[in-house]
Amino acid sequence: MNNKKILLAMIITCFVAVIVSLYLLYVHYFPLVPDATLYSLCTAGTMFDCNAVNTSAYAVLFGMPLSAWGVAFYLFFIAVILLSIIFYKKIKTITLSEIKGGVIVGVFLFTAFA
Repeated sequence: MNNKKILLAMIITCFVAVIVSLYLLYVHYFPLVPDATLYSLCTAGTMFDCNAVNTSAYAVLFGMPLSAWGVAFYLFFIAVILLSIIFYKKIKTITLSEIKGGVIVGVFLFTAFA
């Protein structure tokens, strides 16, 4: 697989993560109740309830919901990937593999923390 396909896959993955983070941000501010016509997509009974987690005190970091941090984080990484594609020929000291590795490690660490 060549570099362009890998970078495209990384952009698509980050874009999907932005969509999921936006959904979780919506659920954070407008908690969905079980009787509602639109029910939380990741709630499976009382044992596994994303609404309970998403509206708890642990879902906020420095006054912002973790999902808002996720939106900013993944948009930042999309920008980093796009800038690395645009300015790749001008950057001689940093290889594309190092950029991809940094993005992968950063996304993994943020996702593991959140």
